[in-house]
Amino acid sequence: MERLVQTLCKQGHLHQALHILSHHCGTHLSDATYLCLLKACNTIPRTRSRGNHGHGNSTVAQELTHRIYAHIQNHRSKPSFNGSPLGDYLVMSLARCGSMESALGIFGSLSERSVFSWTAIITAYSDSCTKSDNALALRMYDCMVMDNVWPNGFTFVALFRACTCLRDLMHGQTFHVQAHEQGLVSDNAFVCNALITMYGKCGAIIEAEKIFYISMVPTQRDIVSWTAMLSAYVDDDLVEEALHLYMHMMEENCSAKPDRAMLSMALVACRMLAEKSMTTIHSSSKGKMCLEIGRALHSHAHQEGFSSDPFVQTNLVSMYAECGSILDAESVFLVLTQRDPVAWTAMLAAYVWQCEGHKALQLYERIRIEKASLDDVMLMYILQACSDRRDLTACNAAHFDIVCGGYDDNPSIASTLVHTYGHCSSIADARDVFRRHPKPDIIAWNTFISGHIEEGNISSSLELFKDLSRTSIQPDGVTFVLIISACRRAGLLGEAVEYL
Repeated sequence: MERLVQTLCKQGHLHQALHILSHHCGTHLSDATYLCLLKACNTIPRTRSRGNHGHGNSTVAQELTHRIYAHIQNHRSKPSFNGSPLGDYLVMSLARCGSMESALGIFGSLSERSVFSWTAIITAYSDSCTKSDNALALRMYDCMVMDNVWPNGFTFVALFRACTCLRDLMHGQTFHVQAHEQGLVSDNAFVCNALITMYGKCGAIIEAEKIFYISMVPTQRDIVSWTAMLSAYVDDDLVEEALHLYMHMMEENCSAKPDRAMLSMALVACRMLAEKSMTTIHSSSKGKMCLEIGRALHSHAHQEGFSSDPFVQTNLVSMYAECGSILDAESVFLVLTQRDPVAWTAMLAAYVWQCEGHKALQLYERIRIEKASLDDVMLMYILQACSDRRDLTACNAAHFDIVCGGYDDNPSIASTLVHTYGHCSSIADARDVFRRHPKPDIIAWNTFISGHIEEGNISSSLELFKDLSRTSIQPDGVTFVLIISACRRAGLLGEAVEYL
């Protein structure tokens, strides 16, 4: 029976193997058979989610791993894993599927812990999105060293990942030295990729370049390496270097081919370059250059079969919008297969950036008709469009959606709503929102004062300034400009000094 179970596991028929096991409840299995079952379980793809404990979780893998663990507990009066790799493998399997409590329970019972069980626990903590868990990963490594267990490449990858999350460059450099001393850097692309990411996220771009260009030989660089280096440049705002790197990869004709992540990162770099070019004196020529680069990237995406990928398409919309090509942005948006909040936001932003407020509001109507979900970023762009168009009807609709979505307590949205109502000449609505504002800051005050001035209600604007002076909020330069403007309109310029 054991031979059949092992054969089924090796052939990928884990469910059939467990079905046979369930019909032989009293059967005692060898460690070798349990290892086959756990290895088969570990081949199940994990769908990562960030749960309450922050660890990667896969419901199917977790359920099957616990069934195997339960069988071990039920058929061994006192499960002992000393001297057997089964204990290490159970720790790895349980930690990998997010069952940290069970994994730590077995881990603590082992009289001798190997690098595999230590690394499994450290990796589980470093896979978390919380800083507390990643800090635990570093503390577990200290305990591992005290236990006289030497780390391997996978241990260092987990440690570099924890340092990335914590932005802990000092510890990351220490681990780099240790990995180098053990000869785990130069011939290990997995370790090098983690190092590039860690140095990139910690802002040590020169160190990231040293790993990519010096520690790694060209044949070692896979798509993860190129993407990690590209991401490091983008994170450090070195977008021209990022695009040069992408072109270098294309010209090198290496085995690595761009994937959706790398293409999207290159599109982000192109968008950022277009944004930067708008602040230069040669903005027109640079803008055209960015658009040409963006279209070339779009062509690459099409050649590689990613032009219909929603993630790539959304970045294409943002890139074209920043490059000033609304028609290109619209053409991509219209063929989007999946329109999530990110896609809607990209198109809304495109219209607002290019002063196409009427199209942004038409898109808002479409969002409402399709009953797509609205988030705070989308609502900010919609309010901007309402302000630009001075469309009170659309502003009222947006206000309704803000309240329904529970965003009326958001200080930024509340301030923007005050500003929008002011631009729409609805001071009564602006006053109502201002009075309900959870935390009115100086921007909200300035917006409200400005609305009264634009309406011609100078006395009210001056009274508002007096109200502001009675709060703990300090007026800024904009406030004083508004007061001078109000006094000038009222013919009281000589008295403005009283308010300054």
